Amino acid sequence: MLPAEFLALNRIAVDYLAAKQFAQLFAEQVEKSPDVVAVIAGSVQLTYRELSARSDEIASYLQKLGVNPDTLVGMPPNAPNTC
Repeated sequence: MLPAEFLALNRIAVDYLAAKQFAQLFAEQVEKSPDVVAVIAGSVQLTYRELSARSDEIASYLQKLGVNPDTLVGMPPNAPNTC
């Protein structure tokens, strides 16, 4: 198979980001499958409901620090659970 043919196989028919933002897609998944495991990190598993609650906690914490939607926030790959 030629490289161009291979790349053509990876094209998607729908550009999801043009239609909806990631936050909207995630919220829909939380509604649809709240108790399904969304993330596994080592021995920790979080359902979509738990991940949503955790992300809301982190967002609130960052907002209290003055972070806004245009602020870039770096996170180390093995960040401890300190929030």
